[in-house]
Amino acid sequence: LMATTQLLVKVALQRTQDPGACLGIVNKQLCTQGFSGQFVTMIVVVLEPGSGAVEVATAGHPAPLLQRDGVFTSMEVEPSLVLGVDAEETYKTRGFVAEAGATMILYTDGVVEAECDTGEQYGLDRLVTAVNRNGGPKTAQTGRPDQRIKAIVEDVKKFCGTKDLLDDLTVVAVRVG
Repeated sequence: LMATTQLLVKVALQRTQDPGACLGIVNKQLCTQGFSGQFVTMIVVVLEPGSGAVEVATAGHPAPLLQRDGVFTSMEVEPSLVLGVDAEETYKTRGFVAEAGATMILYTDGVVEAECDTGEQYGLDRLVTAVNRNGGPKTAQTGRPDQRIKAIVEDVKKFCGTKDLLDDLTVVAVRVG
């Protein structure tokens, strides 16, 4: 399923260069393939080097965080259905402009759905707080995308304590501006 999806995304994005249209094409193809109830969550981000232009569309993936005026907030991206379920689903592209030096953070639902011993989830608010706490004044350490990833993963693990993660924990940080 993932190999098929990767190939479909590569071909669709070359044809359209629009994240939402790409997801729509991939979704229609996956719906015809018959993967027996399997589905794919995905986010497609197109960055325009030099301009800070960012276009985003999501299929069941949480909205990325984008740094504005040094503070991270969740990007306002309309959530859409996962891929491979409904061939008629439409996926909307949302455009943003990132300021010079800004970082965008993408993450899987395993980050915000990570649970502590009491069953409480880590959540989006805790993620935003952790990123902003560890993103403080730009220094050689806090401003680097790899250090931001490390800080998030450490915070999630600290929150979970002895409880094992129930899902994957994937974080990507990209300097976009």
